[in-house]
Parts: sequence; C-alpha cells; structure tokens
Amino acid sequence: MDVSTIWRQFFQNWPQGVPRSGVVVTTFGDQIAFVSYLSSNDLVILERRAPDAVGGRKVVLPYEKIDAVKFVDSIPSSTLEAAGFASGPQAKPKSA
Repeated sequence: MDVSTIWRQFFQNWPQGVPRSGVVVTTFGDQIAFVSYLSSNDLVILERRAPDAVGGRKVVLPYEKIDAVKFVDSIPSSTLEAAGFASGPQAKPKSA
C-alpha cells in the first residue's frame, strides 16, 4: 500500500473520540498546525487557527506529501486501540 493511500484512509477514517486537530509534518519539512480539515480522494484541506505569515488560513495538500501527523491533545491509548492501533509486544521480565 502506498503512502498516499495510508494517509487518505487515516484522514477519511479519523479515530472516533480524537479531536480533528493536530500538526501535519510534510515532506517539505513544514509543520502545519490545523484545527479542522476536509478530505477528498486526492487531497486534504487543513484549516489553521490563524493565518500564516502571508495570510494563508487553509492549506491544500496531496496525501503523498504528508510524512507524519502529530496529535496535540492528550488521547487515551484505549481510544487509539479502538481505532485499530495496537501496542507493541510486552517486554519479557529479565530473569535473575
């Protein structure tokens, strides 16, 4: 599965109980803080709380330009597990 499909599915199936806000890290190295978004099959539109230095409030971004999404709110692990995320394997206790 290519990266644009992964991000499209993530935005179109945003985890229930998670505020639709955060920070998108792009392949350009930019970090875009957003308070809401709209998604289509090819693009996501991120809305900023305040305009950037040149007055832009909304950013249209193709999914393949997304490197990461940062959550800015505290989110319980149980909420993310319900969205399909799983914790890694438990570390085995060291024997004495």
